[in-house]
Amino acid sequence: MENFQKALDEGWIRPYFQLESRSLTGRICGAEALARWVDPKYGVLGPGFFIEVLEEAHLVHKLDLAIIRQVCAMLARRREEQQPLVPISVNLSRVDFQVCNIYAEIEKIRRYFNLPASLLKIEILESTVTSKPQELRQAIANFHASGYEVWMDDFGSGYSNFNNLDEYDFDLLKIDMVFLRDFGSRSKAKTLISIVVDMAKKLGLHTLCEGVETQEQADFLREIGCERQQGYLFSKPISEEEFLVKLAAGKLEDPASNSYYDKVSQVNVLFDPMIDRGSQQTVGIKLPICILEKGEDAFVRFSFMNESYRQTLRDVGYKVDGWEAEANQEYPFKQVILELMGESRQKPGPVSRIYDFRGKQYLLEVRYLAHDQKSQRDAFVYTFEGLAK
Repeated sequence: MENFQKALDEGWIRPYFQLESRSLTGRICGAEALARWVDPKYGVLGPGFFIEVLEEAHLVHKLDLAIIRQVCAMLARRREEQQPLVPISVNLSRVDFQVCNIYAEIEKIRRYFNLPASLLKIEILESTVTSKPQELRQAIANFHASGYEVWMDDFGSGYSNFNNLDEYDFDLLKIDMVFLRDFGSRSKAKTLISIVVDMAKKLGLHTLCEGVETQEQADFLREIGCERQQGYLFSKPISEEEFLVKLAAGKLEDPASNSYYDKVSQVNVLFDPMIDRGSQQTVGIKLPICILEKGEDAFVRFSFMNESYRQTLRDVGYKVDGWEAEANQEYPFKQVILELMGESRQKPGPVSRIYDFRGKQYLLEVRYLAHDQKSQRDAFVYTFEGLAK
């Protein structure tokens, strides 16, 4: 521990910075400050050499605060010189919440350097929530009240508890690099990442994926709407000197535009974008959706209708409870549906037809789902939407 104190006194504990890129624009929108021990004898030591030991000795808060102090000093100096800035995220250990009022300590540093809280993002490991839950909730509330964002770090790295996303008021979900491991060979990797991004957006959480190393990964994350990316594709953790050179040469997102791009990037491209996030949690997708079943006879059963479909029936004057019987009596409609069912059995994707109803045109789409050998029935998913004339 004497060596650690000497490292603090001599300035051997330093922040290294890893860039974050905005998927939508490709611009640098932030960076993460990572602790490094730059030893004159052994060179640059990563956190694996000292973090666990400092946590066990209940000294890691000194390291975290030293990093935050240096980050704030750098930001204040850049601001005074009117040089380009990007927000910096800083990491807190679970032990920080046990040994001190970490919120008050960070506030003291920020106020000393007269920085807006928006320039500091607070990262908390998911494992932290199990150690001091009450203290953590209060700390997050305090951070929010002072204008900080609080991010959940390394989501998915261990035994992730999805209840944590509901019980703690995080602003952003950092998706652990484990999801991108063997990206090209794991057939389900893309599905898993898409599910996490979709879930996060429905909960109102912003998203950042760590460990991005290839353009293929970056393009995929952009396609599914993951808002930010971090990894070796953009930069390794680099010294402050190298970081400032990259800031001078790179395409930076103006910090004043962070909020704008956060709102734009929050659109869930994996969902119906016409529905706001609040509605997504309870109502579901706006597009009318049905699950249809048909046995050996010609009777079409409506096994599932979402709320959008039921509301559409009400709007045109049908009773939801009586719709199945009505639909099987509506000759032109039923004929089209049966034809689409037959066609979809022969094709891997959806089949469609334009259908005229009460003077308005609708695009009907049907996709074959499955066949039940025992009951000899088939299942299909069916949607429709009105066409503007």
